[in-house]
Amino acid sequence: SNLSFFWLSFWLCWNYSWSISCFFFRIFPACIVTFRISTTTIKLSALFGFFHDDAIHWIGAKSLSQGHYRLFANPFDPPLVNYPIGYSLFLAPLAGLFFSYPEFGQAASLILSVIGIFLIWKLSAALLPSPWGYFFALWYGLHPIVIRYASTVLSDPLFLVFSLAIFWLCG
Repeated sequence: SNLSFFWLSFWLCWNYSWSISCFFFRIFPACIVTFRISTTTIKLSALFGFFHDDAIHWIGAKSLSQGHYRLFANPFDPPLVNYPIGYSLFLAPLAGLFFSYPEFGQAASLILSVIGIFLIWKLSAALLPSPWGYFFALWYGLHPIVIRYASTVLSDPLFLVFSLAIFWLCG
């Protein structure tokens, strides 16, 4: 159903005049749709930790809030050498305050994904004619893979936001 919605929006943007499609498909509705579908995904997705990396980032964030970077969920307490510290450092304030509620980490990833959609729109609107900025933001924001993983605690949304913000600020 997410894929059919994506193709419907693509077809409408392609077949109708740009003024009509841009009126109905602004960047804000794309963010709202992505936010709504992703919040539903948070409620209906697999258990937290299903992808393993999301749990490791959350545990690393809690560990950093306690002053070290170790896998405290393991009885041997090994250091987390396989995972970079950046995303766990970003999540450390949330994990320190709300460790029992990993939904806060999922919400942070979701907010970063919506910010990424906004930055894609800003960059493409600055570099391309007006309708194409909306098209690329919608294309990214309504993509089924983006919608599925927007609420997963992975470092990709933070990397996307930082990369696009640097391009936007330098351009």
